[in-house]
Amino acid sequence: ECNLESNLESYLKSNLESNLESNLESNFESKLESNLEQTLESNFESNLESNNDSNLESYLEAYLESNLKSNLETNLDSNLESN
Repeated sequence: ECNLESNLESYLKSNLESNLESNLESNFESKLESNLEQTLESNFESNLESNNDSNLESYLEAYLESNLKSNLETNLDSNLESN
């Protein structure tokens, strides 16, 4: 009977330790995965916003340059004709 209790106790202890380790690993992996997903989402959104701002700025600069050149040429032609 004493041996049975000892074996049972040993089994339960071993089982509890194993379950505890397994749960800790599972929770850690789950939190790590969740953190990685959040970080990737956040970085993706941030990069999209940054790229949009940068692309918009580049587009506006090119557009303004083009209009400025066009207006200068038009004014130059107009001035030459009037003189």
